[in-house]
Amino acid sequence: MRKILTRQETEVVLEPHYSKITDAISNGFGDYLKVLANLNAEGKRVVFKKGTIAGMIHDFIKARIKDAFTENDNVETKEFNRIFGVHIDGKILIRFKKINNDFTTSNIQTKQTVDFEKQYEIEGLPGKSTFLYAGYLPDATWTNIKNIYLLCKKGGNLVWQKDLTGFAEQTQISFVIPIEEQEETVVSRVKIKTTKKKITNTGT
Repeated sequence: MRKILTRQETEVVLEPHYSKITDAISNGFGDYLKVLANLNAEGKRVVFKKGTIAGMIHDFIKARIKDAFTENDNVETKEFNRIFGVHIDGKILIRFKKINNDFTTSNIQTKQTVDFEKQYEIEGLPGKSTFLYAGYLPDATWTNIKNIYLLCKKGGNLVWQKDLTGFAEQTQISFVIPIEEQEETVVSRVKIKTTKKKITNTGT
């Protein structure tokens, strides 16, 4: 098993980038909500499966992350052996996921996923980097982000987590949205809840 950066070492590298990461996640989530709002405005009552929703949000987050770090020479944003991630300072590789209340990720448990969480060497991924997740926790209706977290796992166990919710900038979107459980739900605002400040999401 490779040497993994401590939380304190990770903070030194990532602190300047927290806002870009959280804004990309919250805005990517908002991009998905805008799609639904536009469909609804056209009278199209589309009900997406949760897996489809997560895939759409992931693609929007990817686009937002690429735009956010386009001017950073010490940051790579690309697919690493079929895993999209942001590689910072040659030390940390972050991938983006929807997460659950217990800080597990909604991955299909492939060998590569298991190896990523165990911090094993993986062909095509930066060999000397610490692997992290940046994850968003949606509410049951997928209309709000409750929290955004940075997660470090090692040996398959959660070593530490950092709540990044307070770093997301305040934005707002208004729409009417059909969802799987509540097809007639009317949502006027999308918020990220935080103890640091109230964030109205979003508009990854």
